[in-house]
Amino acid sequence: MANQNKVAKVLIFERIILLLVITIIPLHFVIVRYIKENFLWERVNYFQIVSICYAIILITLTILQNVFHKPYLAIIFGCHQLEHRSFSFFYRYLKICSRCSGILIGMLLTVFLSKSNINKHLFLLGIIPIVIDGFYQYYSKYESTNQRRLLTGILFGPAFLVIVSYYYFFIAKLSMEIVKFIL
Repeated sequence: MANQNKVAKVLIFERIILLLVITIIPLHFVIVRYIKENFLWERVNYFQIVSICYAIILITLTILQNVFHKPYLAIIFGCHQLEHRSFSFFYRYLKICSRCSGILIGMLLTVFLSKSNINKHLFLLGIIPIVIDGFYQYYSKYESTNQRRLLTGILFGPAFLVIVSYYYFFIAKLSMEIVKFIL
């Protein structure tokens, strides 16, 4: 039983690769889509592109985490990995806490939500529950439940990707302006 809980350490090289993967891949696809759309930003659904990229990256990291027994998802999410705040299945705790599990689920659901006609700015309301729950827990004796952490994480996942997609949009736009200036 003790061997099951043993987690290998993530090397600095692996951390750098993780950072590069989550930074460069979505940016690359946003720029490629911009070029394919004849250099018209208004035709690029960068929210959908970033959602799909993150879904693929997170699924890949989940598989790699289970193959190599390294906490890749915990590094991406900045998870504390406390067992009492994690769900367990068959007497084994998940490698990320319930809130990070919710964020992961929310981010994966965003792939489908990004294809809908829902205004993506509505997803930003998902920040409110996680902030209230987190601050209330931090500044009082209140202890949130794992189910509440999961729910607030699910609501936060799409909001996080809206913010991240704007980041990639502006970085891609800046990159293209620099390229135009140089050429």
